[in-house]
Amino acid sequence: MVQLVREADNRYDPNAVMVCYNDEENDEQVCLGYIPRSQNNTIALMMDMGYSDIFECRINRVNEKAHPEQQVNLTIKICRNIDKN
Repeated sequence: MVQLVREADNRYDPNAVMVCYNDEENDEQVCLGYIPRSQNNTIALMMDMGYSDIFECRINRVNEKAHPEQQVNLTIKICRNIDKN
């Protein structure tokens, strides 16, 4: 699993959403890249509205031979927000 991190102050894309993972060995967050500009509008809007915790993001394929911007394929799922109280 990886995390989606909103980067609203990105000077190149106001809807920027980073894809990151927690490197527990080095205790740091590592950025793998960004959701493509053509596909990030709805995700950014939902995150800006406070719904960051509804997304589940997983890497489902890595193709090291592809162009760097095409190497990682993600699946982003919207999960139900169930009150566990």
